[in-house]
Amino acid sequence: MNKRIKYGLIALLTLSYGNIHADNPLVTHIYTADPTARVFNDTLYIYPSHDIKEHSGLHGSNGYMMEDYHVFSTTDLMNFTDHGVILSQTDVPYVDNNSYAMWAPDCIERDGKYYFYFPGNFHIGVAISDSPTGPFIPDPNPIDKIGTKETIDPNCFIDDDGQAYLYYGAMDNMRVLKLNDDMRTPAGEVHKIEGLPSDYKEGPFMFKRNGVYYYTFPLDETKIGEAICYATGTSPMGPFEYQGIIMDHWTDNCWTNHHSIVEYRGQWYMFYHHHDLTGDQTLRSMRAEKLYFNEDGTIQKVIPSRRGIGIRAANEQIQIDRFNESSEGIRTPVFHDKEHPGFYVSNITNNSWVTYNDVDFGNKEFISVSARVASAIAGGVIEIRLNNQEGKIIGTIPVANTGSLDKWQTVNGTVTNIPEGLQNLAFVFKGKEASNDIFKVNWVRFNEAGTFHLAFEGAGNASVKLTDDYAVKAKGTEEVLAIANAGRYTFTPEMEEGTVFKGWKFNNAEVESLPSKISDNDVVTAIFETVIVPVNGKEKLEAEYFSYKMGTQTEACPEGGLNAGYVKNGYYLMFKNVDFGKESMKNVEVRASSLFEGGKIEVRIDSVQAEPVAVIDINSTSDWAKYETFTAPVSELKGMHDIYFYFIGDAEYLFNINWFWFK
Repeated sequence: MNKRIKYGLIALLTLSYGNIHADNPLVTHIYTADPTARVFNDTLYIYPSHDIKEHSGLHGSNGYMMEDYHVFSTTDLMNFTDHGVILSQTDVPYVDNNSYAMWAPDCIERDGKYYFYFPGNFHIGVAISDSPTGPFIPDPNPIDKIGTKETIDPNCFIDDDGQAYLYYGAMDNMRVLKLNDDMRTPAGEVHKIEGLPSDYKEGPFMFKRNGVYYYTFPLDETKIGEAICYATGTSPMGPFEYQGIIMDHWTDNCWTNHHSIVEYRGQWYMFYHHHDLTGDQTLRSMRAEKLYFNEDGTIQKVIPSRRGIGIRAANEQIQIDRFNESSEGIRTPVFHDKEHPGFYVSNITNNSWVTYNDVDFGNKEFISVSARVASAIAGGVIEIRLNNQEGKIIGTIPVANTGSLDKWQTVNGTVTNIPEGLQNLAFVFKGKEASNDIFKVNWVRFNEAGTFHLAFEGAGNASVKLTDDYAVKAKGTEEVLAIANAGRYTFTPEMEEGTVFKGWKFNNAEVESLPSKISDNDVVTAIFETVIVPVNGKEKLEAEYFSYKMGTQTEACPEGGLNAGYVKNGYYLMFKNVDFGKESMKNVEVRASSLFEGGKIEVRIDSVQAEPVAVIDINSTSDWAKYETFTAPVSELKGMHDIYFYFIGDAEYLFNINWFWFK
């Protein structure tokens, strides 16, 4: 088993397109990494790589899988439009269609043409478009002279004199090549970038400010993860003088980071990535922070935040889990099912609080406030205050028992003395009972007069069409719509394959049919679910065919096929809808190997927090390639369940797993 990931590969996972409302991470509907930000015609565009899950026996290098590229645009740094796929590995003649190695890209404009640079099979290619959103047509051959020895992460820079330079990574060394005016052919020979640390580095990004050339790059100086660093020089070819770290390496098992730095409307920003949405370093999400310079031109260190950049409109969903500050004990877990992918506020106790800055009320008329909540007890109240937890109250939202902490509802509250313009808010939580979870909160939104809400619940992919043919596509989200047609609509559910319509709610109450007229602040909820495809629980569960994972990577198995490797303490694999039938399982077998001391595998049912129904001891087999079968008894286990295999141990890497088998 390889102990170290050498390449900063990056990617996404596509579910839907359209307008995405962002804090950090910037998008949650797909996984995005290596974000290159560019400004074209006063619009900011982001060109990331796209991480997808390993699936169907396919796997990428070191567990990273990237098959295509999307592009996103924004003018307010809060609402990002996904323009869809602009280039795929199947579009490029010299790229293996099963390589899944479409890593960090870049895009630049020259004379009305847009040049998209990308790696594929360790080549650097270019695709060209008349628009920053594509379609991009790839050249039939990669760029000459660059070579194919682990060549990754192209970055293009055009200097003030019009000369274009192409930078790229090549293992421990970084290279640069001048380009001709056609932006596709070399103008001279490849040069090594001098003056940089000798440790592994990749992902170069060049920019110029006040006559100084800033050469920035991820650097694995600690051998445990990449920090974002920089060097400066007086020439785009170098040599450069190393200046230090812009952003520290991650300390939570995300080995890679990758970035870009851009000025937009007078403010500098750094875009980067992290795996906070998944906990899986092969499934990352792009983020952004403001960046500042000292008077001498050196860069101030950037501290990652939840809040990120941009101004949130009060009539949009305010993701208060992306808070600026919070009281002690507040947690922000991740949704993995039902609700839209993202985070929520938990561990709420009486008088706990969070703050959320830069909410724009404009000069609109707000008549109420809503929140997405879940509660298993008597609930409580959310107080909305100006500036801090002691500030003036402008709204209150009562939270009743929704049935459980996993059952989410949209509830409404009252507002008073709503201010105008840009405000900082505090959300103070009051509870009627002493508890570590009075309730949970997903988002809060202020409601304008003349609007209603179309919400979606469940795990299906679907849309609802209104009378005026206005269709809203969403999953676990909510759209605010203007009331038209005197409030008279016909709501028609439209399901995608694998989704079924379960029924309607009106203002949180289940109804057989919707009323004929919609009024201010009404909530119409369509409930969808996916068609359940059971997995036979009496057959082997091959480790690589997981439904969801926390950590781990798949790799070639000496016994054939693939195994799950790079297993660390706290990682797990989840298999969804495993059907054991009516007869209870008695034992579970695991085929595993370990060079070190091994560890334990706890079998948990329906929740990763559940008490284990089996604990399997995995001992050393003396070699990563030597597999043995380990067995443990199982307590009562029948019917259909989601199965979590949770890994526990003290070594850096615990074991490899080939398969699981209940009997």
